[in-house]
Amino acid sequence: MAANREVPPMVVQSGMSQADSSNLEPIVVYAMVSINYAPVLGANVLATITSPSGKKFNITLLDTGSDPDVRKNDGVYTRYFTEFVEAGRYAVQVQVTGLGNQTISSTSGPGSAATYNPGLATSDGTVVTNPKGPTAAGNETNGVSTSDLDPFTRVVSPGGFSYSGPLVDPTVDVLPPGKVIDLAVEQVDNQDLSRGVRLTFSAPGSDYDSGTARAYQIRYSYASSSSLTNNFEGGILVTSAMATQGDVLSPKPAGSDETMVVELIAVPVDRNALSVWFALRAYDDSGNVSPTSNVAMMNAFVAPYVEPTPEPTTQVVTSSETTTPQPITTTTTTTSVTSTTPSVKTSDIDNQLKLFKILTAVFVLLTIILASALVATCVVSCSLKKHGKKVKTEMEKRMEKQMALEMAAARNNHNGIRRPEMNLEIGHSNISYTE
Repeated sequence: MAANREVPPMVVQSGMSQADSSNLEPIVVYAMVSINYAPVLGANVLATITSPSGKKFNITLLDTGSDPDVRKNDGVYTRYFTEFVEAGRYAVQVQVTGLGNQTISSTSGPGSAATYNPGLATSDGTVVTNPKGPTAAGNETNGVSTSDLDPFTRVVSPGGFSYSGPLVDPTVDVLPPGKVIDLAVEQVDNQDLSRGVRLTFSAPGSDYDSGTARAYQIRYSYASSSSLTNNFEGGILVTSAMATQGDVLSPKPAGSDETMVVELIAVPVDRNALSVWFALRAYDDSGNVSPTSNVAMMNAFVAPYVEPTPEPTTQVVTSSETTTPQPITTTTTTTSVTSTTPSVKTSDIDNQLKLFKILTAVFVLLTIILASALVATCVVSCSLKKHGKKVKTEMEKRMEKQMALEMAAARNNHNGIRRPEMNLEIGHSNISYTE
């Protein structure tokens, strides 16, 4: 009972996720603890489950935000029950105990389930945190004075549930780790993405929310949240070498707070702001794997991409009178000239030389072909001219002979001499006389 009459009474409500089970599906047992409609935090909540034969199982209900609990510090304490040792009716009893000054009641009410906005980036790139956020000064959770709460105990019974499925074999591990439902991610340094991102979540167990898992498999994507929910194996795997804080191969016991700092790889360089999605799975020693966690998204701020410039090389040019470079002075005639030129890769120079040699060879070959054609043309032209002169000389001689014969025949006819008949053929002549 409360020490102060002004303090409202403590209210405890308990229940189960289902009244019947038949396939080793775990039963969720929960209890809601509140005072004046505000959640009570830090209470010890113990559920006692009795089998049909009278065997008792005690499980501590937790308000840590890990599966099956939905939200941390909301006054709802939950746990899985999986010890189905026989078929029949199981009875459930819940006992809530407050230890006085160790029990806190949140007077801020249940609050809103809306997504929390941690801050924004201004036009000059400065990140401003949310002044109404839980990390801002003066926004801490307020609670009633612990002196107003006496130690208390409440016992409620939600009834029970029936089980008709196969029995649990303690020598065979068939129960997977629990699902992580509170995964969150934030940039370690809002001005420098190279420092990595911080992942926080509640550790699942090896059997739902009991024990310790064997390892985590964390993956992320720059595409979308659906790329992880639909194809988890297609995401970028976070290895132990990428974790600068925490270890994906050494999970903590169920319900513990996990914090890991991870360096990102394959960061796109074609944008100044990008979104990154994270999800994880847990594995146990028997190879059982948990369902994929909730997908946590982070808007990362990256520095503008700048095209890298080649490193300059210093080349010293000296006069021919000296063999070593000397600084410029007023007392010597040796001068030193320092020039800075961008470095050029040797492979690029070799490629350019090879191309120049090929083009030179082609040019020489074309020149030879053109010269040969000109020589052949000249030879043919000279031959044709010489042959034409020879033909012309022979024809002129024949014409002169014929004209001489005709003139002689004309004179003979005029003087009464027989006229010879000429048969002029090329190369010879036949003369015959007629009366």
